[in-house]
Amino acid sequence: MAATTTSPPTDPLPTTTPAPIVTTPRILIRPWSQADAEDMHKAANNLKVARYMTLRFPSPHTLASAEEWITLTTTSAATVGKHFAICLQPEGTPVGGIGLTPPPGNGVEPRTRELGYWLGEAAWGQGLATEAVTAFTRWAFSALGPEEGLRRIDAWVFGGNEASGRVLTKAGFVLEGRRRKAGFKFGEEFDIVLYGLLREELPLPN
Repeated sequence: MAATTTSPPTDPLPTTTPAPIVTTPRILIRPWSQADAEDMHKAANNLKVARYMTLRFPSPHTLASAEEWITLTTTSAATVGKHFAICLQPEGTPVGGIGLTPPPGNGVEPRTRELGYWLGEAAWGQGLATEAVTAFTRWAFSALGPEEGLRRIDAWVFGGNEASGRVLTKAGFVLEGRRRKAGFKFGEEFDIVLYGLLREELPLPN
């Protein structure tokens, strides 16, 4: 599905609705605003959502948690411009989030970023995650071009989250490996599955 891209705004702490970086027929992706805190809290405060997220995603996800995250992502030099709200068209209500972070560790992967995303339960089962991931990764490879050296995007999926694996496959990602029993959360062990997307593997726009 074709998407259009624009440059993100530079307002360090937006309280009004920022301009989108990506639009598609059904969603737009834009920087978070403090005005989004209540909608973020409502969508994120769900154990079904938190189940497949890292411990950086709080559970319960309180209004204070939402406000703190939005403040961080709109003011910190380490995160600003890299974490965004997934919003429904035409009303612009946030229903999830998506972003990129540098991989942790050894410092020899400067051209790789890790993709993270989530949707509130009310937005599941409609193809919105695939639409968001496809449009966002295309924007990322364009916005973080040769001058920033983005070569590949990783996505780590908890074992058992087949829906997220399908989203990534539809968005062009390749299943690359499985770390057996590497994860432990909510008293359960699980595999962690790696998907990857290279710049030249981007699906052609529809």
